Amino acid sequence: MKITYNNDIARKEIKTYILANYNKIEVKAGKCRYNFRCHNNSVHEAKRHKHKKIALVVYVDGDYPIVHFVNYNKKRFTDNTLGEFATQVDYYFIKWIKDEDMWDIFTIFDAIRQELGKQLSWWVRLSSDYRG
Repeated sequence: MKITYNNDIARKEIKTYILANYNKIEVKAGKCRYNFRCHNNSVHEAKRHKHKKIALVVYVDGDYPIVHFVNYNKKRFTDNTLGEFATQVDYYFIKWIKDEDMWDIFTIFDAIRQELGKQLSWWVRLSSDYRG
Protein backbone atom coordinates (compact mmCIF):
# COMPACT_ATOMS: atom_id res chain seq x y z
CA MET A 1 0.00 0.00 0.00
CA LYS A 2 1.38 3.38 -1.00
CA ILE A 3 1.41 6.01 1.71
CA THR A 4 0.57 9.36 0.13
CA TYR A 5 -0.91 11.20 3.08
CA ASN A 6 1.68 14.00 3.08
CA ASN A 7 2.50 14.25 -0.63
CA ASP A 8 1.31 17.88 -0.76
CA ILE A 9 3.58 18.79 2.14
CA ALA A 10 6.46 16.86 0.54
CA ARG A 11 6.10 18.83 -2.69
CA LYS A 12 6.07 22.11 -0.75
CA GLU A 13 9.16 21.15 1.24
CA ILE A 14 11.05 20.19 -1.92
CA LYS A 15 9.92 23.40 -3.64
CA THR A 16 11.13 25.46 -0.67
CA TYR A 17 14.48 23.64 -0.76
CA ILE A 18 14.87 24.24 -4.52
CA LEU A 19 14.01 27.95 -4.28
CA ALA A 20 16.44 28.45 -1.39
CA ASN A 21 19.40 26.53 -2.85
CA TYR A 22 19.41 26.83 -6.63
CA ASN A 23 19.46 29.63 -9.18
CA LYS A 24 16.54 30.38 -11.44
CA ILE A 25 17.44 30.24 -15.15
CA GLU A 26 15.78 31.27 -18.37
CA VAL A 27 14.85 28.38 -20.64
CA LYS A 28 13.68 28.82 -24.21
CA ALA A 29 11.00 26.69 -25.81
CA GLY A 30 12.33 24.04 -28.17
CA LYS A 31 10.68 21.04 -29.78
CA CYS A 32 7.50 19.80 -28.18
CA ARG A 33 7.61 16.12 -27.33
CA TYR A 34 5.09 16.17 -24.58
CA ASN A 35 6.03 12.63 -23.66
CA PHE A 36 7.52 13.00 -20.15
CA ARG A 37 10.81 11.50 -21.35
CA CYS A 38 12.96 14.62 -20.98
CA HIS A 39 16.03 12.57 -20.11
CA ASN A 40 15.82 10.70 -23.43
CA ASN A 41 14.88 13.82 -25.40
CA SER A 42 17.73 15.97 -24.07
CA VAL A 43 20.36 13.26 -24.60
CA HIS A 44 19.07 12.61 -28.11
CA GLU A 45 19.28 16.30 -29.06
CA ALA A 46 22.71 16.71 -27.43
CA LYS A 47 24.19 13.69 -29.21
CA ARG A 48 22.61 14.63 -32.53
CA HIS A 49 23.97 18.21 -32.37
CA LYS A 50 27.28 17.32 -30.66
CA HIS A 51 26.61 19.35 -27.54
CA LYS A 52 29.12 18.81 -24.75
CA LYS A 53 26.63 18.93 -21.88
CA ILE A 54 23.00 19.08 -20.85
CA ALA A 55 21.49 20.60 -17.73
CA LEU A 56 19.78 18.86 -14.85
CA VAL A 57 17.12 21.27 -13.62
CA VAL A 58 13.97 21.30 -11.57
CA TYR A 59 11.01 23.13 -12.97
CA VAL A 60 8.26 24.33 -10.69
CA ASP A 61 4.69 24.25 -11.91
CA GLY A 62 2.56 25.72 -9.11
CA ASP A 63 3.55 23.66 -6.07
CA TYR A 64 4.89 20.79 -8.16
CA PRO A 65 8.71 20.57 -8.38
CA ILE A 66 9.66 18.29 -11.27
CA VAL A 67 13.13 16.90 -12.02
CA HIS A 68 13.85 17.67 -15.66
CA PHE A 69 16.64 17.81 -18.24
CA VAL A 70 17.17 20.53 -20.83
CA ASN A 71 19.64 21.15 -23.60
CA TYR A 72 22.37 23.76 -23.60
CA ASN A 73 24.17 25.12 -26.64
CA LYS A 74 26.89 27.52 -25.45
CA LYS A 75 24.47 30.43 -25.05
CA ARG A 76 21.08 29.26 -23.90
CA PHE A 77 19.01 26.55 -22.30
CA THR A 78 16.33 24.93 -24.46
CA ASP A 79 13.54 22.60 -23.38
CA ASN A 80 12.99 19.99 -26.09
CA THR A 81 10.23 18.20 -24.23
CA LEU A 82 7.68 20.80 -23.13
CA GLY A 83 8.04 23.07 -26.17
CA GLU A 84 6.00 26.26 -25.72
CA PHE A 85 4.73 25.00 -22.37
CA ALA A 86 8.26 25.84 -21.14
CA THR A 87 7.20 29.49 -21.00
CA GLN A 88 4.70 28.70 -18.25
CA VAL A 89 7.03 27.30 -15.58
CA ASP A 90 10.11 28.41 -13.62
CA TYR A 91 13.39 26.50 -13.99
CA TYR A 92 16.17 26.10 -11.42
CA PHE A 93 19.63 24.90 -12.42
CA ILE A 94 20.94 21.91 -10.42
CA LYS A 95 24.04 20.73 -12.30
CA TRP A 96 25.69 19.97 -15.62
CA ILE A 97 25.65 16.49 -17.12
CA LYS A 98 28.76 16.07 -19.27
CA ASP A 99 28.84 14.29 -22.60
CA GLU A 100 30.55 11.20 -21.18
CA ASP A 101 27.85 10.85 -18.50
CA MET A 102 24.82 11.24 -20.76
CA TRP A 103 24.41 7.50 -21.30
CA ASP A 104 23.96 7.17 -17.51
CA ILE A 105 21.00 9.57 -17.54
CA PHE A 106 18.61 7.09 -15.88
CA THR A 107 20.98 6.61 -12.93
CA ILE A 108 21.44 10.39 -12.65
CA PHE A 109 17.67 10.88 -12.71
CA ASP A 110 17.14 8.35 -9.91
CA ALA A 111 20.01 9.82 -7.85
CA ILE A 112 18.65 13.39 -7.86
CA ARG A 113 15.19 12.17 -6.87
CA GLN A 114 16.78 10.29 -3.95
CA GLU A 115 18.82 13.35 -2.99
CA LEU A 116 15.78 15.63 -2.99
CA GLY A 117 13.81 13.08 -0.99
CA LYS A 118 16.48 13.18 1.70
CA GLN A 119 15.75 16.88 2.22
CA LEU A 120 12.30 16.09 3.59
CA SER A 121 11.53 16.09 7.28
CA TRP A 122 11.46 12.58 8.70
CA TRP A 123 7.71 12.53 9.24
CA VAL A 124 6.92 13.68 5.70
CA ARG A 125 9.36 11.13 4.30
CA LEU A 126 7.57 8.35 6.20
CA SER A 127 4.04 9.53 5.37
CA SER A 128 4.44 10.28 1.66
CA ASP A 129 5.76 8.42 -1.35
CA TYR A 130 8.57 10.98 -1.75
CA ARG A 131 11.52 9.14 -0.26
CA GLY A 132 15.22 9.71 0.02
